[in-house]
Amino acid sequence: MKKCRSKFAFRENATLVSYQSNNKKNVIPLSNQHTISAIVDGPKTKPEIIEFYNKTKSGVDLFHLKCHALTTKGKTRRWPMVYFYNVLDIACMTVHVLYHKVSPGSKLSNPDCRHEFHEQLAKESTKKPAFEETA
Repeated sequence: MKKCRSKFAFRENATLVSYQSNNKKNVIPLSNQHTISAIVDGPKTKPEIIEFYNKTKSGVDLFHLKCHALTTKGKTRRWPMVYFYNVLDIACMTVHVLYHKVSPGSKLSNPDCRHEFHEQLAKESTKKPAFEETA
């Protein structure tokens, strides 16, 4: 059995590790919480930074999964538009989370009603402002 490889790089308040597993995938996490090159023993000898990430990654992965389950993305080859669609998806998901915290009993704060929430958000965003600016 071939061993996994790890290479560490240290700065005063950050640690970078290059970890390559048996399937030749290279992972390069950066951490400001880990300051030593600790390796966790087990079936695969992994750096502590990788083990920590695997245990705590659920929040970010779940957020991205929810963002892309109901997306605004359209097919385009222009990278600024891809970036804009991604920012729009993240903003919509963040607004939905904040709306749920402000009014938890509302129908639109239910996670199953995100589609209706997005429709309402789009309608409210395109309305003309109620006030007019005077010069």
